[in-house]
Formats: sequence, C-alpha cells, structure tokens
Amino acid sequence: MKKGQSDLHQAEKGLRESEALYRALAEKSMAGVYVVQDGVFRFINANAAGYVGHQREDLIGRKTLEIVHPEDQEELIANARVKTDKQDVYRL
Repeated sequence: MKKGQSDLHQAEKGLRESEALYRALAEKSMAGVYVVQDGVFRFINANAAGYVGHQREDLIGRKTLEIVHPEDQEELIANARVKTDKQDVYRL
C-alpha cells in the first residue's frame, strides 16, 4: 500500500512540475498562446491578449466569438471545424 501511495505522490509531483513548466513557457512566449475549450478562452498569454487589444483577465472565461466581428464569425467557425476535423488539436 505504501509503494502505491509513493508512486501516486511521485506522479502528482511530476504532473505539477510539468504544468509549471508549460505555464512558464506559455506565459513568457513571444508568440500568442491560448487554449480554447468549448468555445471559451481557458488560457491566454499577454501577447495573444494584446494582439486583440484586451488584457488577459478580460478574456479568460469569455466566449471566443465575443471578440470576433459578427461578419467574421461564420468563417472563424468553419476554420475551427476544419482544424478539429483533421484532429490537429492538442490535448493537454
């Protein structure tokens, strides 16, 4: 039983370290990095938020279509479908 708990503790520690590394890389990246799930911003770094004229805090939890001009929304949705249909989606 103790070995199982030790293995679980090590796995959890490794996961926390991986998450911290990913977050540091994404937040400090010169590129715009964002994660959208179910059409909602779950993560966005300062550069990506700046590209659309917003602060990170203003975008987290908002629907992506809220910042897209109504005339461009249909094209955005179509492009997103093409990407997901090709399974060009990264699961974290």
